[in-house]
Amino acid sequence: MRRLLHQFISRIIFTFAVCGLFSVAALANNPAFMSPKLLTKAAGNDMESARKTAFIKAELAALQQVLPRFVPETGLDRVPVPTIEQLESMVEGLEVHDQRMNEDGYVGLVSIQFNEEAVAKFLLSRQGPFTTEKSGPVLVLPIFIKDGQRYLWEADNLWREIWLTEPNKQSLLEYVIPLGDGHDQEALPIHSATIDNEEGVKALKDRYGAKSLLIVEAEAVENAVSLSVYRSGPIGGSRQFDRSIEGEGKDLNRLLLDAAKFVGKRYNDSWVSARQVTGTDQIQEVPILALAESLTEWNIYGERLKAIPLVRSVELLSLGQGLAKTRVEVAGSVQQLQAALSQSGLELFPMTYTYVIQRSGVGDPRYRNDAISYMDEPLPVRVETYDNGQAVDANGEPLQDWQLDQNGNAYNPTPTTNTNGQFNTQGIY
Repeated sequence: MRRLLHQFISRIIFTFAVCGLFSVAALANNPAFMSPKLLTKAAGNDMESARKTAFIKAELAALQQVLPRFVPETGLDRVPVPTIEQLESMVEGLEVHDQRMNEDGYVGLVSIQFNEEAVAKFLLSRQGPFTTEKSGPVLVLPIFIKDGQRYLWEADNLWREIWLTEPNKQSLLEYVIPLGDGHDQEALPIHSATIDNEEGVKALKDRYGAKSLLIVEAEAVENAVSLSVYRSGPIGGSRQFDRSIEGEGKDLNRLLLDAAKFVGKRYNDSWVSARQVTGTDQIQEVPILALAESLTEWNIYGERLKAIPLVRSVELLSLGQGLAKTRVEVAGSVQQLQAALSQSGLELFPMTYTYVIQRSGVGDPRYRNDAISYMDEPLPVRVETYDNGQAVDANGEPLQDWQLDQNGNAYNPTPTTNTNGQFNTQGIY
């Protein structure tokens, strides 16, 4: 991409300078789509024209800085140079931190904020893999080891101090550092702060609403920091990787900062690889039923669907009897839509001739069929109950072969599957 940028930069700079297509504004708070501070220069006797030329250089350079957060490394070379209109639509704001005019022209220090929807649209149009999907909270426990002493909650934990500066705030992953108060220290004291302490790890994840927790150990050695990273996810914990971050002549703070950024980049790259979608010109309609009693309740589903880049349109067809019949146009597969929805706290289940969308975690694990995937759990039904606990439908008729869980949801404890291993529901009410 860098070579292509150089090929076209002269043409684009000239056009932007003539048309004056610039915005100078305070940047919105959307860190994943904001560039670092960039030094930009342009020759010229007139400050205004030189500054405009410098700004377009900065915008193109900023795009190079931002795109690797969303595009797998193997796909970056296939990202085309944007047209003038595309670049203009993607730049949401430009902030000047410092500037001056000297005998060589204009010099400025700037940051660029890109528009999330415009970037996603641009990447979709090129039909290559990418994601702009944000993760849920990822809890980070920075353990610092020096001279054989382990530090976690202590005030002199330099490694924790580095993470508190948010070195990875421009990542798609949302890193959360625990407060370190009495509740945290009681849940996971330093002597038992390991991934094997399932009870303590779960207590911290539950407190901060995180599905994943990283224990990141950093040991100070001569001219280097030795990293060991462990992860506890939804299905258990494991050792992730070990790495030595070296830096001759760098002080310990700088080495720890480099180590934190390395961890952030590694997990952002993994996230992009796992959550990537591919734009396509082939649009498919996906029929979806939402369990919604009102328009307000359906809007929760609708807004989350609209926020997914591969969703082109969402149309509410009818609303009644607790169901919202919806038509969704998707530039991608249903599996990609399911993956994206799971990050918004929603699940999409297959059903005869349609799909059903609902909040994550509604399914009762007692009735999980281990032979099929979690996306094929029995669907909840709206029920009333008799005194004896018999499940009935909305008309008061008994539901055969259905049972009630502790939340009043009815499930068929012995679901059947079709030849593809997908769950066949008896219907929802």
